[in-house]
Amino acid sequence: MSVEFKQDLLSGISSSPDPDTVSLACYVAQTKLPHDARFINTCYKTAVMRFSYSTTLLVNYAKFCADYGADTLARKYYAAAFCYCHKDPRSNECYADYLAFLNRGEQQHVPLQQEQIVAGESLARYQVERSTCDMSRHVRGQTLTLYGKYLATFMPSPSVPALLFEEALRRNAADSRATALYGSFLWNVCVRALDANCASDVKEKIAVKVETLYREGLRHQPQNVLLLTSLGAFYVSMGNRFDDAVCVLDQARKLSPHNVVVNRLLCAAFHEEWMEEEKRMTAKSNARLQSLLETTRQLYEVAVQLDPSDRLTLTRYCQFALHGLQNAALAAELMQRLRGLPKA
Repeated sequence: MSVEFKQDLLSGISSSPDPDTVSLACYVAQTKLPHDARFINTCYKTAVMRFSYSTTLLVNYAKFCADYGADTLARKYYAAAFCYCHKDPRSNECYADYLAFLNRGEQQHVPLQQEQIVAGESLARYQVERSTCDMSRHVRGQTLTLYGKYLATFMPSPSVPALLFEEALRRNAADSRATALYGSFLWNVCVRALDANCASDVKEKIAVKVETLYREGLRHQPQNVLLLTSLGAFYVSMGNRFDDAVCVLDQARKLSPHNVVVNRLLCAAFHEEWMEEEKRMTAKSNARLQSLLETTRQLYEVAVQLDPSDRLTLTRYCQFALHGLQNAALAAELMQRLRGLPKA
């Protein structure tokens, strides 16, 4: 981006009377200039000085600070958002998540981690308790979903999050977020926790429940991109539902053509199907193999254009270029792009 663009953006942040417009401008700075942390920080500081009570700005700035390791500042702005608008579910959720993630992975702080996870749980539970006085079924459902998400992520147990998600959906069966989180919890947490010797029919029953859950959600909202994406991801992870995965992911792509997650999932689906087809290749199946090869290449090209910094997609595309397309020059180019990415 040019110097003029940055100057105009900062000028708008400094002068616009609307906090939502200013928040959007900071978001633009963060997405269009992801490697210019100094400029993004200047934008947020300017915005927060002007609109110090904007929960959206405070939470977004706190997350930005946390992403760059400025833990003290992150905690300050998360706390400010919670203090100024403690009835806003988003500020509670972000602050609870922040407490749980803080110092994660640093073994010397394990006792502190546990304290922070418990503190985060109390924030999420506070929102549930507060909502008991709210007559809106939707608000109550949202808070139950938030609490279920927190427990499923940081304090997983086989039953408590499931009960919370079930109750949230009982109050609002059309809640796409609760549906997506519940399905993800069942498939990505509960199934993985099953003992290796557990009967295969247990996993099959969970799979049927997850698919039914997503299908029921889509009955209420047939064009919901989140639900279509979640169902597509579920089919891809199963490994034997290629046609079903492509069907729902194509619907999601038509509704949201530039959705990075949808395009990544399509890449994964076609890449896996190409590998399976190659294993069972015969003279008759060669045409399908070539079709899969070309479609997978096109999908990878779109995916890396949508998100040039996606390390996983670049890595898989590099492998596909080398072993599938047998294009050493393309593989070398992709490897060079991978090496040029900033270290995580």
